[in-house]
Amino acid sequence: MDQGKPDAKYATTRLIINVIDVPNRPPEYLSLAYYVRIPENLPVDSVIITVTAVDGDRGINNPVTYDINGSSAFAVDNKTGKVTNIVLLDREIMEELITVDITAFELVKGIKDLSTARTTTVTILVLDVNDNRPIFYSMLGVSTDTFQASVPEEPANGMPILHIYAHDLDQGKNGTFGVFLQGSDSAAFNLNQNIVYNEGTVTIQVTNSEALDFERNDVLQFQMLAIELETKERFSCVATIRIVITDRNDNWPEFNQDYFQLEVPEDSTKGYSVARITATDADGGRFGEIRYQLFGSGNVLQTFGVDPLIGVIFVENQTLLDREMRQQYFVTLQARDGGGLTSNAQIEVSISDVNDQVPVFQRKTYSGFIKENEVKNIVQVQAFDKDLENSPNSEITYTIIDGNLAQHFIINGSSGVISVLKPVDRESMDASLNGVVNLIVQAIDGGTPARSSMVQVAITVEDVNDNGPVFNQSTYFVTVPEDQQDGCVFEIWAWDRDATESNRLVTYRIEDGSRGQFTVFTTGTGDQPQTACVRVAPETRLDYDWGPRMYSLSLAAVNLGFDHASHATIQVDLMDTNDEPPVLVASSLSDVLASENGDLQTTVATVQALDPDTGAELHYFVRGAGCLGEKGRRLGSSLCKDWFRLMERSGSLVYGGPVDRERVQAVWLRVQVMDYNTVHSSNSSEEVIVLEFVTEGLEVAVLEASDSDTGENGAVTFHIVAVTLNVPGASPVNKTATESFYIQTSFNSKSMWEGSLRIRNHLEITSAGCWKIEIVAVDGGIPRNTAHYLLEVHVVNRSSKLQLVFDKLPGSLLLMEEQILSILNATVPGTSVISSRFLPANKTSNLKRTSMDVYFIDGNGLVVNPDVIRGEIEKNVSTLSSLIELGLRSVGSLSPRLKADNKATLHRVIFMLAAANITTIALAVLIPLCIRQRYRRQLKAAAAISVAELTSVRRNPMVFDIPGTNMCTIEGSGQILLDFIPFSLLSRVPRYSEKLVCCMP
Repeated sequence: MDQGKPDAKYATTRLIINVIDVPNRPPEYLSLAYYVRIPENLPVDSVIITVTAVDGDRGINNPVTYDINGSSAFAVDNKTGKVTNIVLLDREIMEELITVDITAFELVKGIKDLSTARTTTVTILVLDVNDNRPIFYSMLGVSTDTFQASVPEEPANGMPILHIYAHDLDQGKNGTFGVFLQGSDSAAFNLNQNIVYNEGTVTIQVTNSEALDFERNDVLQFQMLAIELETKERFSCVATIRIVITDRNDNWPEFNQDYFQLEVPEDSTKGYSVARITATDADGGRFGEIRYQLFGSGNVLQTFGVDPLIGVIFVENQTLLDREMRQQYFVTLQARDGGGLTSNAQIEVSISDVNDQVPVFQRKTYSGFIKENEVKNIVQVQAFDKDLENSPNSEITYTIIDGNLAQHFIINGSSGVISVLKPVDRESMDASLNGVVNLIVQAIDGGTPARSSMVQVAITVEDVNDNGPVFNQSTYFVTVPEDQQDGCVFEIWAWDRDATESNRLVTYRIEDGSRGQFTVFTTGTGDQPQTACVRVAPETRLDYDWGPRMYSLSLAAVNLGFDHASHATIQVDLMDTNDEPPVLVASSLSDVLASENGDLQTTVATVQALDPDTGAELHYFVRGAGCLGEKGRRLGSSLCKDWFRLMERSGSLVYGGPVDRERVQAVWLRVQVMDYNTVHSSNSSEEVIVLEFVTEGLEVAVLEASDSDTGENGAVTFHIVAVTLNVPGASPVNKTATESFYIQTSFNSKSMWEGSLRIRNHLEITSAGCWKIEIVAVDGGIPRNTAHYLLEVHVVNRSSKLQLVFDKLPGSLLLMEEQILSILNATVPGTSVISSRFLPANKTSNLKRTSMDVYFIDGNGLVVNPDVIRGEIEKNVSTLSSLIELGLRSVGSLSPRLKADNKATLHRVIFMLAAANITTIALAVLIPLCIRQRYRRQLKAAAAISVAELTSVRRNPMVFDIPGTNMCTIEGSGQILLDFIPFSLLSRVPRYSEKLVCCMP
């Protein structure tokens, strides 16, 4: 074709091409598909099919070779194409339809041409052969000939209990089989199907539930048969089926009876086994396991318990077992099985009596009353035993086992009535019994062992007035001081044996012999006998010197309820009392001549005195001296005051110094004699002259000690260990014995070692403070035993005293001193009250009024202001009332202030009288002046008398205190307050601190 335009021009011709064949086409199979059916179990190497392929190139026709792919059961001949089986075929374990790929290759020049190959598929159908029997499998796919299932007893009919898989690997009729149950136990079951095609699940179902009873048979066993139905081989298999029947709680626990009666002693201990009660349960396993439990009131459950496993009922709390409190218990015993089913049994527990109760009396004590010498039934005692009635445990017998005078009484052993066996004499009973017979009655039961209790029976024996008063002797002798005024001269009593106060009430009367001088008072009440107090009749006075010295009193004792009186004679002898003052013999005081320059201590004359009293102790003193010159001219007393000395006890007047006749021609002495044993003494002078200084050796206190040893071991000496002066506001100052005190040792008439504590002459006691003196008593043995004593001496100012005036004699007031001080101590707490002396408060000696000086010392040793104390006393009504009952008349002192008030009053009177007339003024002035002078003289005389009245024989009169008392004799004395207590010498005795009281100028 050309390229012309618009029309292209072309031309045609025939060309023949010869195509030369080249090997480029794969082989071709003669059949499009290959299919073959072969039976299983075909012998190995059997030809099952032949495949054929030719060269796909037309002009070449190369030879073809064969290969089989992917099969381990078949092989192909590479030249012929024959397919054979190389293994034994089993349809049941391999695929029924098998496909095998066979590839054909060309051989080009004898070499396989892999580029030209063609593959065809051979389908092989393996035909079934009846070579398998039926097989049973579990649902897990495991073949087995034994199956087991558990099923509760008595399940519902139709309930499937076991599923079994049955399989026959063959096909068709070869795999069709029937399934059947065999065995006697199989009657209770059936199958859901009896024919199975090749495979299927067979279910065993319950058809008779009653046959599945655990209590009758807990295991059922039978066979299941699988057999081919349409084959000549009739292959089969058998499986054993084991049905385990599990228990179902379908049975209740059962007791062999519904009601039990038990008995337990009331003295059972904790854990005591009462009984074992058990129940049975037809169920097995845990459903047949029974637990026991008690039910009842709280008290029952506290008393009893049950073993939950074995059903033993035991005592839980023995303290609650008391038949007397509760005789029966009702309790429910429950049996519970493992499935919760329960059954109950009722239990009655009776408490059997044990003799555990003691008889109990209806009263804590019994009492009865009888008159002495009376025989009768007195009282009935009754006891109750709570043990079982009408048994020996509750039968009571009464006996009297003890008691004072028990032999006089008897008791009925059954009724308990106490009666008098022998009469009782009230007066013969012990007085401490107070007329009450105390019997001990025992109530004992008849149990084993026997128990008993006791009760006290108090029987009061009423006194009968069947005795009169009786004196213990017919005549009594008594000595009475002639100055007896107050109190009983003699006390005597007549004893009335009657026991009660009303029956032994005794009164006394003097029937003869008193001469009007004596009277009798009946005193005493209560248990003590009435006492006859014989006293000096009021307004009378016994006089040994001028009156009868002996009285014979006839005293009668009378009991108002008794006819006869008892009499006794009292012989009263008067005793002389030192109530008369000594009288100086005038002849011994006159015409006394002394020689000039007489020897010292030579007797010039003897002063004599008479005292009508017996036992007088006379002491002589010089109370004044005067020096006379020529013609009786008075000279200074200092010239001759030391010329003569009067011996205190003998009355001897001796030379005390050189006598100078040229200087003094005569000396007059004022002499005083004093009876130290007198009660109302007087001295012969009008004035008392005292020294204004402290003498060396002034005795402050006397200590006494004793030692039971003898010889040198018992000889005691006293020593001062330490002396300390404590002044308020300053540090304590230690003093030595040489500058303060010393002590002398002696053996007194009481066979006691005596230490006399004395003051040295230069001891300063003017400053207020407290002296502490430590004294030791040492014996003469080895080692030496000691006892220590501490004295406190307080120095006070006289103006600090509080003066109480009582309407009492000094002696009577002294007896009440402790009572008065006790009242004062309670009034002013925190202080110590000390009395220093007693003096007549009046100016004439015939009035019974005494002043008492007291000091109040605080905790620091300082004296409290008396005005403060006086205010406390006056505002305390109770204190004033108590002191007034003791005779208090005033609180204060006979101070100068009162005298000044008297002066002012007198002056006012004088001025009032002066206004009347001059004569009256003159008289008014003179008379009071005279009265004042006389008053002063009487005051001095009274003071002198009081000194003599209150001075004791124990001390030197220069000390001016009353030994053995707290009284001072001199109004102007400064006070050292102490208190004294004697002590005994002991080994290693602790120290004591005490206070002493004495006075010194």
